Amino acid sequence: MILSEPNAGTPTSSIQMNFPTFTCVRIKIRDWNLFVRLLSLTFIFYWAFLFSGLDDWISTQGFHLHTPESVSWLPLPEPFPSLIGLTGFVAAVALFMFPHSRTASLTVCSALGLATFSDWASTGAQNINFLFGFAVAATRPPLSADKSELPISPFVLIQVYLVLVYFLSGWRKAVFGNWLDDPHVLLQTMTGFYATSFQKALIDTLPSITWPVLQYGTVLFELAAPLLFFSCFRKQAVYAGLALHIGIALLMKDLCFFSAQMLVFYLPFLPSLASNPEIPKPGKDSNQDVT
Repeated sequence: MILSEPNAGTPTSSIQMNFPTFTCVRIKIRDWNLFVRLLSLTFIFYWAFLFSGLDDWISTQGFHLHTPESVSWLPLPEPFPSLIGLTGFVAAVALFMFPHSRTASLTVCSALGLATFSDWASTGAQNINFLFGFAVAATRPPLSADKSELPISPFVLIQVYLVLVYFLSGWRKAVFGNWLDDPHVLLQTMTGFYATSFQKALIDTLPSITWPVLQYGTVLFELAAPLLFFSCFRKQAVYAGLALHIGIALLMKDLCFFSAQMLVFYLPFLPSLASNPEIPKPGKDSNQDVT
């Protein structure tokens, strides 16, 4: 990541020197492109998976609802759902090929947004995470003059969003769920709809205390995320989060897409992409590699 000084000759207050704006700290465009490409690739597989069961997902009323009490905000009859699906897929492929394209990002975000609000009950966190990621890509600040750098603000937004998702998830489990009262909630959840053969083998092999420990550890990790990810424990928090989502992908059926997108959201936290830069001192080289 590259840290650039404000333009020479521009008056700089003491506040600006101690608290640099997002436009002063820049990242290499290749790092941003990597994030966008991996997010697009994950979305392409997820979108193709949804539309592989087109007859299950789409009815004569458009995107169908999975629960009777759900309300369709935007009922769209055929052929509109199919057209939305094709548009989103083509735009995601284009974004993978041209990750700096804000038009492609906006198109993917719009197609997914229409599908999400038309069938809210069948979406969940996966769509919301994708929507946020593509919205950030669509509204990113302009590239530098030589198109090699980008202000760090998009990465900061992704970081804050990921931590907020964790904290709200932990709060919901602790306050509105019974994850702190019943030590068997995680195991019951895993062995229901999300059961896999690998999961069953582990349950038979590992000691029974494993699952309550993982359950309480997950809640603690999520609630403590704001402190862990923005402190000297960032590296340990990243390792723990990566292990969490790899475990979810291996142990819970059909959650591989959710785990994949969450792993992509960790890219801004990797030391090679988003370290904690220092403000360059006057008189030093204006471009300083801080990774």
